[in-house]
Amino acid sequence: MKVVVWSIDQLERRPEDGAVVVAHWRLKVSEDEVFAQAIGPQKFTLDPNNPDFVPFESLTEEQVVGWVKAEMGDGHVAALEAK
Repeated sequence: MKVVVWSIDQLERRPEDGAVVVAHWRLKVSEDEVFAQAIGPQKFTLDPNNPDFVPFESLTEEQVVGWVKAEMGDGHVAALEAK
């Protein structure tokens, strides 16, 4: 069975408004005896004036992983998870 686990290792934010500008992500994929891992940064341009803006203190890892995947696009995410 294939297991895919996304996680966020670190967030960088602007000090003046707390907006996340970079998420350092990690992807672990395992299937049977095979294990693969990918890591990388994803940049964001978040607007704290947007009504959907989430303050840094209220962010969840699940939300940030969702942002990372959305910025990458479905094709890139699928290619990484297929490794």
